[in-house]
Amino acid sequence: MKKTKILTGLLTLSMISSTTMTALNAQDNRTSFNNTMHEIANYNTNAGADGDGGVAEIVKYNKYNQTMYLVSGKTQSVHIVNLNNVNSNSNTTLEATKTVTLESIGINDAGDITSVDVSPDGKEIAIAIQHKDYDKNGYIARFNANGQLISIHEAGIQPDMITYSPDGSLILTANEGEPRQGYEAGTVDPKGSITALDTNTNQSYDIDFTAFDSAESRAALVADNVIIKKDTAPSVDFEPEYITISNDSLTAYVTLQEANSIATIDLTTKQVTRVDSLGFKDYSSGNNKVDLYKKDDAINITNTDEFLGIYMPDGISSYEVDGKTYLLTANEGDSREWGDYINEVEEKYGESESKIVTLNTDDYDGFDDLSKKYLFGGRSFSIIDASTMTMVSDSNGEFEEITAKLLPEYFNCSNDDISFEDRSGKKGPEPEDIKTMIIDGKVMAFIGLERIGGVMKYDVSDPTNPTYVDYLNLRDFSDDISGSVSPEGLCTVSAKDSPTNKPMLIIANEVSGDVNVVEVAGETYQHSLTLDKTEIALKPGENQTLNVTYDGYKTLTFSSDNNNVVSINNNVITAINPGVATITVSDGQIQATCKVTVTNPDNSQTGTQTPSTPDQNVSSQEKQPTNTAVKTGDESNLGLYTAVSFLAIGLIIELVRRRQKSH
Repeated sequence: MKKTKILTGLLTLSMISSTTMTALNAQDNRTSFNNTMHEIANYNTNAGADGDGGVAEIVKYNKYNQTMYLVSGKTQSVHIVNLNNVNSNSNTTLEATKTVTLESIGINDAGDITSVDVSPDGKEIAIAIQHKDYDKNGYIARFNANGQLISIHEAGIQPDMITYSPDGSLILTANEGEPRQGYEAGTVDPKGSITALDTNTNQSYDIDFTAFDSAESRAALVADNVIIKKDTAPSVDFEPEYITISNDSLTAYVTLQEANSIATIDLTTKQVTRVDSLGFKDYSSGNNKVDLYKKDDAINITNTDEFLGIYMPDGISSYEVDGKTYLLTANEGDSREWGDYINEVEEKYGESESKIVTLNTDDYDGFDDLSKKYLFGGRSFSIIDASTMTMVSDSNGEFEEITAKLLPEYFNCSNDDISFEDRSGKKGPEPEDIKTMIIDGKVMAFIGLERIGGVMKYDVSDPTNPTYVDYLNLRDFSDDISGSVSPEGLCTVSAKDSPTNKPMLIIANEVSGDVNVVEVAGETYQHSLTLDKTEIALKPGENQTLNVTYDGYKTLTFSSDNNNVVSINNNVITAINPGVATITVSDGQIQATCKVTVTNPDNSQTGTQTPSTPDQNVSSQEKQPTNTAVKTGDESNLGLYTAVSFLAIGLIIELVRRRQKSH
């Protein structure tokens, strides 16, 4: 088989010890099994849990105002939540400062808010909105960071994911174009596409796959194991799911989940340059193991030669190592169920006659070996060389092995049912989203598991050898839906950008409807806060601007310890009365100070003051004259004073002499 992946020996479970914390302790402490992640805040949409999901979906963070933006499909709104008061030592309950509802946006034919992103400069957010009719173009709505509408632009059909390019010049949406009424006569299967909106000119570009519709191009895709519905053009069949963009903002990579492929887009020419299949996962040997049998009442993660896995990635992320771009995919898997059509086949297998769901290959091109059964999803994450689209590593069967060891009673349970092995014959843990973050010089990947719940943490610094680090699961298994259930969207926050100065992970849970703010182990970032002056001399009524250099994003406060002497408005100091005061500038965690001395205009109390400059090593007091005697007049009148004095002395002597004569 052309692109079957046999990836063995890439990962190790050595970090999972027999003394790892129990699941109950993890719930009590809100802490991960290896103690590298713990919850420090929680936000609840208060929309109620829903086994169908959609309650809390996509979450993004704005470092400039320390605010997160959350999409709730159930309430059709974006929740704006400030994280300023989050700290490492408590589990803070967060409240929304504002909610942007679909109705308030004012689009009459709007149907569904699906995604949100924050501009790189933090000044804007963009929201993806689908049309109420499944076959009509949707919208991109731009807001300022406070949630005030700026503009509305047209997107493609069913925009389901939105993102800014790293340089902020483009907003991209992945427009799925799903055939939501099925494939019957008279229905429409819309084109899937990517919309690129120029943020400077507001010009939009529709990027689709019509270039691959020719018989020759389609045949080449099929030969490469790209999955395409029979008798269907790629431009209609492809359903763009998720987008990641290279650091230089020149290339976008888009998952085509149902096609088991990734599209590469040149953002300069606005053209799709290639579509590459991820191939199939060979479960017959090595570490590619899987548990498919629900009715055997046992955890049995093993090899099988009857089945191949279709990776079918949902979330995708990218990072660079030594100047080379790598893609990370969360291999969830997805079937099609529209109208009366469904492409699943459910059959009984093995001695236990467990039902196993596979893809109906009769309807699709792109499969070489029809003697095999094809499973939805890879139950893993993969790392791919973006330049060659070669898969360099895969987590194989580790997700099932890890959860089997740490949560054996709830192995392969679902997000609305805690029954043991409920998902074994379907898609297992279903990796949904994947994000990366650099912590202490290492690249960490975080992968959300939609079904059993929780987030896996891996060190992916070496793309060819990712290693398991930790697992966090904040679900309460005392009930089917309790605690934090079903991670949908993840967002990573670096230590520098975090309100706690420690790395953070934000998790939106689509079934329970809450959001976890999780602190991740790593070195505390030390922000820098300096002033251009440490001492200032002023006279009453004078002003002085205090220039501040700060590499953080928190709101700075300016205060005077003696407002009778000096007041300060932002960074402008005003002298009021003679005396000494200290100005303090603080972000709530670090501070810098400046001493201000105010003297009378006639210098009658403290002598002449000389303002100091930042590069002087001695204080202004050390530079003052030591003679502080009071002067009684101008030195230019000294001669006159002397003459008058001698005259007075002479008159006194003459008076004394005359008195003596009279006696």
